[in-house]
Amino acid sequence: MTEKPPETPGGTTWLDASLALGLITALVATAGWAYAEAWYAMVDLGLTWADIQPMTFAMYGFFTLQAHAWWLLPLLIGATIAWRLYAHRLPVWASRWFGVALPPATLALFWGAYTLGAAVGRADYRADAESGFCSFPYVRVALDSSASLPDSLKAVPEQAAGQQLRLLVQTPAFLVLIAPELGSPPLLVPMGQVRMMRVIPVPAGCRP
Repeated sequence: MTEKPPETPGGTTWLDASLALGLITALVATAGWAYAEAWYAMVDLGLTWADIQPMTFAMYGFFTLQAHAWWLLPLLIGATIAWRLYAHRLPVWASRWFGVALPPATLALFWGAYTLGAAVGRADYRADAESGFCSFPYVRVALDSSASLPDSLKAVPEQAAGQQLRLLVQTPAFLVLIAPELGSPPLLVPMGQVRMMRVIPVPAGCRP
């Protein structure tokens, strides 16, 4: 009776594929979280206030991968090919050290994903700012006249009437507006003071 040869480290199983897919998904989510944290920090808005949907983090993670695909994809393909070709040839001592090095290597991957996401988030915000936030829609906002408006909001009705404000973010609690033509910082408007608003779509071809 012939014994079944032992499985080699390079053997691909459904468990290996599932673990790899789970790790990649977690890395993309980490990059997306860092992207959002860096971008929203530029408008003085924390992620708790932003109320971002989970799928949005996946989109931000995709932006990070897209920005660094020129070296991430070759690295991933090369690492996969090298593992398939040479993993079963590793000496016993190397296989043991691989198990020891795996946890810190995994932490390094997540740190790298976070760092990349934050860098792309800040770079994308700068690109948006340089384009005058062209890809964000104009908005007309009517504030509650009965409310006692702080000094920072007193100019909003006039700016909104002239279509000078762009809508950066809308959350259940706040509108984040900006008037790029005036060079002013982002403005947080509480939704409780908004009586009516109209979002004007972005013109075709208006992209950063």
